[in-house]
Amino acid sequence: FREDLFYRLDVFPIEVPALREHTEDVATLMSLFMERLEAKGMRTPRFSASAMRALRLYGWPGNIRELENLMERLAITHAGKLVSMNDLPKQFRSMGMVEFEVDQEREGQDALMTALLARPCEDDVEVALSVEPNNGKPPLPAEGIDLKSYLQDIEQWFISEALRKEEGVITRAAQLLGLQRTTLAEKMKKLGVL
Repeated sequence: FREDLFYRLDVFPIEVPALREHTEDVATLMSLFMERLEAKGMRTPRFSASAMRALRLYGWPGNIRELENLMERLAITHAGKLVSMNDLPKQFRSMGMVEFEVDQEREGQDALMTALLARPCEDDVEVALSVEPNNGKPPLPAEGIDLKSYLQDIEQWFISEALRKEEGVITRAAQLLGLQRTTLAEKMKKLGVL
């Protein structure tokens, strides 16, 4: 360390607080880093409430560079997917929280998917509503299903919910669904979602 160089450069000191001192900026910085990654052509993930809470509670010893590196890592490993607290690296999950906290958002989505896929058929209500205990997925009804129709119903529901949650703003709804704005607009037109 050259003390003379330090005093030569220390004309006007600027103190920048550590990220741990202003965790309210974590979400804003995450958005900035995500925009940069999208500009590079990467698909970025979305974050559940529990993941955001864990990121806000984290101490950020590596400051903004650590946050930026995490965003890039998650864009690679969870491109276009929802990141829950359990998807975060271990150091982010151990901030005094239960390590395997149930992510209520994902649990709700899984329940909805199961309910939509397991809609009762007129002939065999019990079979259609039963769920295999091993993998949590509904069995295929003996008489088969109209898969295209079921998938359209699910897609239409998620699009409607995203639009409702984002107050009709297509760009934000598209981001929530991991789609491009134009792709969402095309799907809305095709499915008749207004």
